[in-house]
Amino acid sequence: HNLPEATEALIGRESEVDLLNRLLDQHRLVTVVGSSGIGKTRLALAVARQRVDTHADGVWWVDLAVLRSTDQIAPAMAQAAGLALGGGDAEKLLLLALQQRDTLLVLDNCEHLVEGLAALATTLLEGAPRLRLLATSLEPLKLRGEQLCRLEGLAVPPGPMSLELARCFAAIQLLECRAQAVDHRFRLSDASVGAAIELCRQLDGIALAIDAADARAQRGLARA
Repeated sequence: HNLPEATEALIGRESEVDLLNRLLDQHRLVTVVGSSGIGKTRLALAVARQRVDTHADGVWWVDLAVLRSTDQIAPAMAQAAGLALGGGDAEKLLLLALQQRDTLLVLDNCEHLVEGLAALATTLLEGAPRLRLLATSLEPLKLRGEQLCRLEGLAVPPGPMSLELARCFAAIQLLECRAQAVDHRFRLSDASVGAAIELCRQLDGIALAIDAADARAQRGLARA
């Protein structure tokens, strides 16, 4: 595999991890759909790491965010999987290389290339029967047989509650965990939990927004 290092623990997505694994066991194209910053990439990476031993010919991460045109997709897939295509039609050569492989390709940040990617994915899935694709995107690829995992924000307390109960909610867990990664002395308290709940509610449980709130959390909540 060529999976990026997981620098942070995945918090509050246990059910989604289980769902994605079940979908990938039964289907060959699964797309994680959700708004920007919701945590699609982290979720896909966590699932990909769990499946390294499942696919005999590897699990390969393809970051499509850096691509600017659809004709770059096939070469990017090949490079990620360590496949030498040589000269000629890249899509045909990629299909030939993948034809007999038990492989999972993880296609991250697909939204700006959906039309071209959909056409290539159709070709690959039809011609490479052991290939599976896991995609992340703001929108579905809209292909027959595509299974969707629609990602929502992390669970947020619906209102004021005790520190003990609030810590059962993933958004609060993430806020405290990320703040502690910056300052190991940081701890939520009975006095500060109300402000933490309100902050997570304002951020709609969006993981990236909670990450960005670390400094605010430490300055504001730690004083409570």
